[in-house]
Amino acid sequence: MLEDVNRLHIELDYGEVVNFNNRYFTISATEENFKKHNKLLIGSYITLPVNLLKYHGKNLKTSEEFLKFPIIKKPKKLDDFLMNRKLSKLIDIEKYTKLDTSEKKIISIFKRLNILPFPIFLKRKPYELKFSFDLKKIKSSSIKSKIVYKNSTNLPLKKNSNVEIVIFDDLTLKNTHYALIFNKDKRIGIPTVRLHSSCLTGDLMGSQKCDCGYQLESALDYMSKSKNMSILIYLNQEGRGLGIHNKIISYNIQEKGWDTYQADNILGFSGDERDYKAAAEILKFFKVKKLNLITNNPEKVEYLKKNKITVNKMIKIKPGVNPHNKKYLETKKIIGKHLLNL
Repeated sequence: MLEDVNRLHIELDYGEVVNFNNRYFTISATEENFKKHNKLLIGSYITLPVNLLKYHGKNLKTSEEFLKFPIIKKPKKLDDFLMNRKLSKLIDIEKYTKLDTSEKKIISIFKRLNILPFPIFLKRKPYELKFSFDLKKIKSSSIKSKIVYKNSTNLPLKKNSNVEIVIFDDLTLKNTHYALIFNKDKRIGIPTVRLHSSCLTGDLMGSQKCDCGYQLESALDYMSKSKNMSILIYLNQEGRGLGIHNKIISYNIQEKGWDTYQADNILGFSGDERDYKAAAEILKFFKVKKLNLITNNPEKVEYLKKNKITVNKMIKIKPGVNPHNKKYLETKKIIGKHLLNL
């Protein structure tokens, strides 16, 4: 199964037609694929979130989350499907159909692999395909983290030189996660832990759209000053689990006035696609069964509890508010139930 998931990821990344059950000939909705498979698009079906149609003021009477629409004009850009004026020319909105059980599984797989859940189902088999994937073997529920230790070394930081970095690979999802261990030789009492999901724009570039960089800096500062062992687990879960590409698309939608959760819903994602299974596995590797957690997010506490890891107490982080992220933080507090004092 692991080999199949890796091959599937490669096929989708390279824009190949993915054959499921020798029946569903599928490509991802990218500009490269629009060019590469140009002759096959007319008459094929694209799957779109119902929330995207609502975003354009088209309230379809359905309880479905996704629907299939026939493509009537060849798209050139992904943005064409996000713009009302062009969308109505690309698809026949009135002739939508529901997804069958297998197609819904394909949507789940796309989401789990951080691929925009707008799969295009081609009307016919395009050519001789080398690989066929069995949906019974590759299900979203079976694409689970398989964490293995890779390596470690000392990594002295500015405010604390007694730090070690440990590398973990997720063999299933082709991700790498990291752990910073502060004062490893001073494990007295309950260790302090921070579960931090990667944010390229905030952590590395200092983006003011979120407070991720501020939270990371605050956690590192707290752990550097601590006399006890602390662990910062840096999880490769960009954009609350959407992936960097989908996160940037979500940002563009937010520029039109939608909040961070609404924008993700419009793209067919939940408000938070993150999975802390990898974090739980890493904590078990370090034999941590009880901890103090640096977080404002009660969901992290509940997830650890479900994995038989006791959270002794929550250590809240003061939010880094600025004019660009104020609405974002208010939304996290109201919709995401984060414990923020704004």
